[in-house]
Amino acid sequence: MSRNALNRFMVPRIPQYSGTLRFTKKLRFLTSANLSAQITRANLLNLFVYATTTSNSFRWLSSVRVVAVEAWGQDPAFAAAANEVSVEWESEDGPNVTVSSVTTSTTPAYVKTRPPARSLAGFWADQGYDEATNLFMIVAPIGSTIDVTVELCAVQDAAGSAGPTSAAHLSVGSAYVLPLDGATGVAKPVDQLVFVP
Repeated sequence: MSRNALNRFMVPRIPQYSGTLRFTKKLRFLTSANLSAQITRANLLNLFVYATTTSNSFRWLSSVRVVAVEAWGQDPAFAAAANEVSVEWESEDGPNVTVSSVTTSTTPAYVKTRPPARSLAGFWADQGYDEATNLFMIVAPIGSTIDVTVELCAVQDAAGSAGPTSAAHLSVGSAYVLPLDGATGVAKPVDQLVFVP
């Protein structure tokens, strides 16, 4: 076999490649009041938007799913009373699963949880599909820190869908992160450009 033929034979085949813009991101939220909220598919799909006018936005996510939720309640040194942090996962075909914790005299309430098997939050939420479905409920007192890790797919090869509207105070072309609880606006993202619809 000639050297050129041998070189062609030894060149590795072109590997498979995925063009999907897919990544994992941890988002941090702080509660400005007591929080008791059902988080829906729409809440997650609306997390990242960009402004197309001063009052309209478009999503830049096509799909999203929850990887984990971690939350710390208010520091007991500043709390007027004992408080609780809880996450209740909505199930596809079984009982809901709740994970909760309460403060002690020296440590805040703390939970770290992943979507259990068959929970709705563990499945991909796609834009335009049953967006009002509840994925999980989160309860946390004022002054809580909530980390939500999500896996994301960005819109590509298709038009993005319309996101929430504002009271005409958006900057055209700017990217925003919305509160975890949407229009209620209690769980605000940390260190992001934010608007509450």
